Amino acid sequence: MALDGDWHIIIDSPVGKQQVLVSLAADGDRLTGTLVNLANNMSTDIFDGTADGDDLRWKVRMQQLKMTLTFTMLVAGDTISGKVKAGIFGHFTATGERRNREDAL
Repeated sequence: MALDGDWHIIIDSPVGKQQVLVSLAADGDRLTGTLVNLANNMSTDIFDGTADGDDLRWKVRMQQLKMTLTFTMLVAGDTISGKVKAGIFGHFTATGERRNREDAL
């Protein structure tokens, strides 16, 4: 599927830009993958992932923050954009592009 691959995403949060690498794979409307926080190289699996065409939704548990982040994203070719809900902290914009894993790390 066109959304499968590695995505370098920048989340514009109140504490500055947070960079993550998200590896996605779709099987029908089910979306799986992992998220790596590039600041500390911590990895976590995504869960509750869905793909409806180019509209994507997934969640990750950030253990160090004791928080679940909910991503609502749209893929357009090799770009991805949308919002990240971070619990009581609200929604943040997120943008990114498809990358080779070696280029993003």
